Amino acid sequence: MSKYGAYLLLVFTMMFIDLSAQMDSLITAFKEATTPELSAIIVNKITDKCGADMDCIRPFYEALEEIKADERILNTYYTLGNNFFRKGSILNAKEIYLRGMRKAKRSKCNTQGSV
Repeated sequence: MSKYGAYLLLVFTMMFIDLSAQMDSLITAFKEATTPELSAIIVNKITDKCGADMDCIRPFYEALEEIKADERILNTYYTLGNNFFRKGSILNAKEIYLRGMRKAKRSKCNTQGSV
């Protein structure tokens, strides 16, 4: 491997580590958020960062499963689904919507009139 190839590999590795650490920080901040407004700001930062890249959002998406369902969590599923739908990723949007609906049914949250 050339000197430049090794340098590029190092740069891309450092970028990936930085993005991963940033996502971990956002997930932790979301879990500790106490208001819907703060949660919405964090979700918007995640969707701005990842766009419609399901691999990028997946760690956050899987972390949602660990959090007890309430209106804030169910609205997050709705927001993520809308993000993918608007970006044209219909299958990912469907997966997110359905997972949110299953979580709502399991928790028996009353979501009428919300969202």
